[in-house]
Amino acid sequence: MYYLPLLCHNPKNYTSKLILIYLAFTIFTKYISFMKSLYFIAILPPKATDERIDLIRKEFSNQYKSYEALKPPVHLTLKEPFTLDKKDEALLLRKLEGLSFIHQPFHQELKDFNRFQKHSIYIKANKCEEIINLKKNIKKLFRAYFFNVQQDQMPFNPHYTIAYRDIPEKEFDLAWEEYQHKTFEAHFTCTHFTLLKHTGIKWITVQDYKLRGCPIQTLFDHLTSFQLEKALQQLIVK
Repeated sequence: MYYLPLLCHNPKNYTSKLILIYLAFTIFTKYISFMKSLYFIAILPPKATDERIDLIRKEFSNQYKSYEALKPPVHLTLKEPFTLDKKDEALLLRKLEGLSFIHQPFHQELKDFNRFQKHSIYIKANKCEEIINLKKNIKKLFRAYFFNVQQDQMPFNPHYTIAYRDIPEKEFDLAWEEYQHKTFEAHFTCTHFTLLKHTGIKWITVQDYKLRGCPIQTLFDHLTSFQLEKALQQLIVK
């Protein structure tokens, strides 16, 4: 910043202009990053299941030198990572609290392994009606209240990731040859979903939302965005 007055004395200097543009862009991007945070919404499994899956992740990482999947906690994604203005976090917390009142705990089964093309290996989660409805209502909530947040691009395929992104193609073929023959089984009662935020260093839990509602399977199906907003407002605990 101390160089700006000196550069301004010679505005026709092309190099000076480039430096000014670079400094302005850097300041702007830092300001934007300061005003926004990165979040995602997920189901974190109970401790026993978490420890089993985390052990598999670490064994895979050690054997195939793949580390990306170890950065977040063990999770099943309900809403892919998204950026949100920090001033809107309180609103998001309230809306997710309201959503938790219309979903009951449900039984979740996990079984064996699958893959996404040649970049990810994961444990399959049963796509039960309850988790489909929870995903659907989260999606509709974002459309109604946070329409600037990008919607998830991939079809919903519930799973717990073992490895992704940083697996070399040759190593992936070897890994899949091994894991397609492995078995895994687990089940648990899903009692809550979780909002997580990235601190710039790691993911942390912002809030757990206990599922405590009645089984309304298609609560929002017939509502317009305006009607959806009114309906959710009535569900929020003041």
